[in-house]
Amino acid sequence: DYIIMVETDLEGVITYATKPFARISGYSRKELIGRNVNLLKHSNIASAFFFFFLSELKTNNIWEGEIKNQDRYGNSHWVKGVIFPKYDFDNKIIGYISIRSNITDTKQLEKINKLLKEDLSNKLNEIKMKDKTLVDSTKVKLMSKILDSLDYQWKQPILSISSLVYNLKKKKKNE
Repeated sequence: DYIIMVETDLEGVITYATKPFARISGYSRKELIGRNVNLLKHSNIASAFFFFFLSELKTNNIWEGEIKNQDRYGNSHWVKGVIFPKYDFDNKIIGYISIRSNITDTKQLEKINKLLKEDLSNKLNEIKMKDKTLVDSTKVKLMSKILDSLDYQWKQPILSISSLVYNLKKKKKNE
């Protein structure tokens, strides 16, 4: 009742499927028997992926990994599985067995986590930019006050010097 398992012949034609496999595929067990397991291949998965996995299966007699599948209705789901050969009594490979676990929820949580991290990063950058703008604005205001203060401080001595020079010129003229 809980094991997502499928058996195929050497060409990938389904010879046996468990109820959970049928449930996740959207097909009945009767509909699956005699059909190629590629029926569940997701349209986003490149054919090169399957070539690689078949090559690894033939070389190592086992393949482990994650596969994105598509059910009868076009809904995506992820499974993590192991595929290994099925032998007859003469030790000849007659097909393959795949045991899988549904990891769709995990994949969705990973995707949500990634999106939240990106959003948080964008918000932090936005806050940093606002802080930088605020700091720059504060610096401009502060410089303006400093210059105003310096301006006032310079005006006093200059006015005094101007007044003295004016008075000196007047005295010189009078003399």
